[in-house]
Order: sequence, then structure tokens, then C-alpha cells
Amino acid sequence: MRIKKSLTTIALSLILILLFIIPTLASQQLNSELLSEIKIQTILAINSINPIEDKLTDKILVENQEMLLQTNFLKFSSTALEVVNMRYNAGTSQAYWGNYTGTIINKKPDGYGIWIGDDIGRKYDGYWKIGKRNGTGTYTWPDGSVYTGDWNKGLISGYGTYTLLNSSKYTGNWKSGKKQGNGTYTGANGDIYSGNWSNDKISGIGTYIWHSSGESYSGSWSNGLPNGKGKYFYPNGNYFVGTFSKGRSIKGTLYDKFGVVIGVRR
Repeated sequence: MRIKKSLTTIALSLILILLFIIPTLASQQLNSELLSEIKIQTILAINSINPIEDKLTDKILVENQEMLLQTNFLKFSSTALEVVNMRYNAGTSQAYWGNYTGTIINKKPDGYGIWIGDDIGRKYDGYWKIGKRNGTGTYTWPDGSVYTGDWNKGLISGYGTYTLLNSSKYTGNWKSGKKQGNGTYTGANGDIYSGNWSNDKISGIGTYIWHSSGESYSGSWSNGLPNGKGKYFYPNGNYFVGTFSKGRSIKGTLYDKFGVVIGVRR
């Protein structure tokens, strides 16, 4: 009897194992497999998203760079076109401090602008480049004299007219702030010179007419005086043809208005 009971107990135990323990293990294994599948799907999903995010990020970076370039361009353009008011020294000494209104690039006048000096009457109205007068413009001095014409790197260069307060003026070519090349000077007294200039002085070939006397000289000049071959005309029609040195005739022939010789200097 005791052996039968023991066998019965063992059989019941085996049944319980088969009914409860084995399904539990199988369930745990299934759950483990499902978890692994979920992890795999998650990893695959993450890997599939990352390249898209990277492309999106790259696109955003590219767009940001383009926007940055456009922004910088717009800033540069607006700076070049912006009209500003600022203090500016248009020369090399304290006398050239003043107020500037116009376009700028890199905080310097560039383009069109008007500069008004602190000392009354000093003004420049015209074009600039890298902080210096460049192009066409009009400069007015405190004494009332005015220059209108070309500029280069802050100096009068090119073609222009300089007029003094007394109405005498020069119209012609300039180089580095000095009369150079061909030009015409008209004095307040009516005198007129038309011809070549060098280093701010009459030099080369030209004609000078003295308004008050009616006399004139046409020929070679040097350092502001007749020098070399030339003709000197008198109001009565007589004229002298010869050689001059430092404003004086040294040799030549004097003719009357009909071309008849009336004197010779040897």
C-alpha cells in the first residue's frame, strides 16, 4: 500500500510539472524571443531614421550657410548703400575733421557723400573710394575758392576747374594736386594763358595775352617765363620773332604789322 501511494504521489508530481512548469518555461522563452524581435525592430528603426536625420541636418546646414552668405551679402550691400552720418578726418591734420554724410564701406567713405569741415566754409561734395576723394567732386575752401572736377586717391588729378574768390580760374589737366598738361588760366584782370603746364607752372608751348596792354606772347615757356623760341606781339601790330631766356628777348628780329623788318637783335 505504501509503495502504491508513493507511486501515485510521484505520478501526480510529474503531471503537475507537465501542466505548469514546462508551459512557464516555454512562455518565458517566447517572451524572450519577442523581446529580442522588438529590440531588433527598434534598432532597425533607429538605423533607418538616422540617415534621414543626417540628410536633414546636412540640408539645414547647407541652407544655413546659404542664408549666412546671403545675410553677409545683404549686410555688405546695405553697408555700401547705407547713408550714414559720422565724424571723419578727410585729410592728414586736425584741420580736416568734419561731418560726413553718405555711403560707406568698412566704416570709410566709399561712393557718393558730402563732407563738411569743422572750419567754416570747408566742404567736399562728391565721390569717395576707401576713405579718400576719388572720382568727380567739388571742394570748397574757407577762403571761398572752389575746385570742381576729377580726383584720385585724395588729390586733384584728371580734368577740372579751380576758381578763386576773385574770379580768376584755371581749367585743364591736373596731376597729384598740381596743374599738369594742357590748361587755360583766366585772371581776374582779364589776362589769359592757354597751353602747357608742368609741376604747377607754365612750361612747354603756350600763349599768354595781357589784357590791359593788349600784348601777347606765343611760344616756349619754362618755369612760368618765356624761354626758347617764340613770338611777342605788340598792340600796334608789330611783333618780335626770336629767342627768349627767363622772360627776356636775347636775339631775334622785330617786324612791323606788314611784315617789314624794322630791327634786329643779335
